Amino acid sequence: MNILVATVGGSCTPIVNAIRTHQPDFVVFICSDDDPISGTKGSYVTVDSPHNPCNTYQKPPRPSIVAQTGLQREQYEIIRLRDADDLNSAYRVIYTTLKDLLDRYPDARIIADYTGGTKTMSAALVLAGVNLKNRGIQLSLVKGARSNLVKVEDPDAAPSLVDTIEIRIDELIHTVQILFERYDYAAARELIESFYREESSRVSTGIRQQLECLRYFFRGLDYWDRFEHINAWNTLNYKSIREHIPELHTCLLRVIKSRAEIDEAFQEEVKDLTRRPIKTYHRYELLADLVQNARRRYIQKRFDDAVARLYRALELAAQMLLKHRHGIDTSQVPELPETCKHILPDSVERREIGLIKSHDLLACLEKDTLQPLWKKQRPEIMNALKARNHSILAHGFRPVTEQEYREVEHLWIGYIEATIRLLEVPDFSFDSCQLPQEIPDVFLKFSE
Repeated sequence: MNILVATVGGSCTPIVNAIRTHQPDFVVFICSDDDPISGTKGSYVTVDSPHNPCNTYQKPPRPSIVAQTGLQREQYEIIRLRDADDLNSAYRVIYTTLKDLLDRYPDARIIADYTGGTKTMSAALVLAGVNLKNRGIQLSLVKGARSNLVKVEDPDAAPSLVDTIEIRIDELIHTVQILFERYDYAAARELIESFYREESSRVSTGIRQQLECLRYFFRGLDYWDRFEHINAWNTLNYKSIREHIPELHTCLLRVIKSRAEIDEAFQEEVKDLTRRPIKTYHRYELLADLVQNARRRYIQKRFDDAVARLYRALELAAQMLLKHRHGIDTSQVPELPETCKHILPDSVERREIGLIKSHDLLACLEKDTLQPLWKKQRPEIMNALKARNHSILAHGFRPVTEQEYREVEHLWIGYIEATIRLLEVPDFSFDSCQLPQEIPDVFLKFSE
């Protein structure tokens, strides 16, 4: 089924030509209503009024659009715009009309011809058509010789479909940049992949390659943001990404190597990668990656998720320090020195310890450097655990507030930084390895 939606002005010729060319089964005429001040009739009179209403710039007057095209009454509908120069009102009516047609006739081919009508009516139809382009709306414009500066009156003027790909690409880039700034990599990835599926077959090779590069870029960031580091590595290995953001590749490799040192199952999967030489590696990149992830959740106002990640970061800090400095795996703690047996006596069969006991043990083993700091801050850290424990993501039902997140980050991350500083871990910084802060310009320059 073919449906034509056309804005109608004072000239009938382009609308008649559009109907004859597109051969629609149904036509929706978007017309102006009568002027309440001057009493001038609206453009609706040219559609089906008797007595030859099509007389503007034409001698002699011609019959109505319906009469010239042979449309039957059940084949068309007239929609009148009360104020044909009110863009907001016109857009709302036209958008609703197009959407209703899409819902009623999901398999129909719908063409929106914006040749006629006021400038506002045409602009509203174009905007609505572009915004619904992903649902199949096609734009059409009648082009022909102009005998005046107002209307196309060429009887041979033919309508042609309008390519809106550049408009849609600009809209895509704008939306993607907003999502990027919100760290919503998943939504940006879905948007780009949807656009790629719909448009890749009809765009130039250059544009298709740019779309593909963006697909890989956001897919990789999405994997990374979900701690799927191997998938992130494989995706971000795309040639253009390696060339334009080499530091991203290096940063991810450091995170992967850091994780492999603490995660035995993961180590087996990436053993070839971990053999690659790396500069400026402090072994705690995974910890920094986790904290940066928590901060992204904070910016998204997902405070429960953010605090859950900070909790894990506080625990991970102890696990990594115990592993790297003392060879102790907190999931299978060996027999401890006499001075630390009170933390986990030899008689305890289950040799696994959690967050607090891990820090107790670390402070005990690093008695001269850490114990004074841990003894002082342990009560505060224990108290701050309430925010996490009362969260629905832990043991309770109360949402974490923004203020609670700030207090927890200040205390927990402050303690981790102080610990690492006292233990003199070289080159450590939570900001030393993080996801890109902007999309490279070269990824956003679409050209033929």
